[in-house]
Amino acid sequence: MVKGVKIIISIIKSNFAGWVTNYKIYISIILLLIFSLDNYRNVFDFASQQGYRVTPYLFPFLFTHPFMHLVIFSCTIFLFSNAPFVNSMQMLIMSRSGKRNWYVAQMIYILICSVCLTIFLLLIPIIANLNMIVLKNGWGKVITTLSVNNTIVNPISYSTISRYSADKAMAYSVFMFVLLIFSIGMLLFFCNTIFHNQSIGILVTVAFVILDWTCYLTGSSDLLWISPISWINITRMSFAGDTEVPSVTYGFITMMIVNITLIIASNLLAKKQDINILEEEI
Repeated sequence: MVKGVKIIISIIKSNFAGWVTNYKIYISIILLLIFSLDNYRNVFDFASQQGYRVTPYLFPFLFTHPFMHLVIFSCTIFLFSNAPFVNSMQMLIMSRSGKRNWYVAQMIYILICSVCLTIFLLLIPIIANLNMIVLKNGWGKVITTLSVNNTIVNPISYSTISRYSADKAMAYSVFMFVLLIFSIGMLLFFCNTIFHNQSIGILVTVAFVILDWTCYLTGSSDLLWISPISWINITRMSFAGDTEVPSVTYGFITMMIVNITLIIASNLLAKKQDINILEEEI
C-alpha cells in the first residue's frame, strides 16, 4: 500500500516535471491571463475613479458572460487533449510502475491540475490589482454599485449579489469549476483510452462548449438541464424553489455522479485496453 502510494506520487511528479517543455501550459496561461484581466478591467477602473477598493470575491463574475466560458473551457480542452498523457517516456514509467498505478496517478494528476487552474483563475485579479483589494465581509461598495448596471463590459451581476452572499457564491463557483474541469479531463481520458484517437474526445468536449453557447443564444431552459458548462454561472441556476431551471444541488449531484462514473469506467477500460501512444493533434 505504502509502496503503491509512493509510486503514484513519483508518477505525478514526473508529469509536473514535463510542464517545463509543455507548450500547452504557456499558451493557456497567456490566454487566460489576457482574457481574465480584461474581464475585470472595468471593475478596477471604476474603483480607481471612485477612490474605493474592491473585495476579493470576484471569481463568480468570471463566468457572467458566455464568451469567457468559451475561452476558459477551450483552454481546458487544449490542456487535457492528450489525456491520459501517453508518450514514450510515460510508457517507460508505466512499465516500471505497473499499469494500475500509472492510470490512478494520471487521474489524480488531472484532479490536481483542476484545482491548480481554479486557484490560478481565482488569484489572477487579486494579485494583478493587489493595491486595489480590501479584505472585508460582504460584496463591498464597488461590486454592489456596479451590479445595478450590468453590461457586456461589466461582469458584475445583480442577480448574483442579490441572491447570494459573497461566501456562498464563491464556494459554489470554486467547487463547481473544479468538478467541471475534472470532468472535461476525465472525459478526454475516457475517450482517448477507448478510441485511441484524440479527435473523438475533443469533438465530444467541444460539443458541450457549443451547447453552452446555444443555451445562451436561445435562452432555452430545457437545454440548460443537459448543459453542465452553463451551470458554472450561478445566476442561471434556480433560486427560491424555481423548478424551470436546474438547482445548485442538482448541478453538484449530477457532476459528482458524472465524475465518479468516468473514474470507474476509465479504470475498467484501463485493465482491458492496450496502451497506445497518442500523437499530438493540437
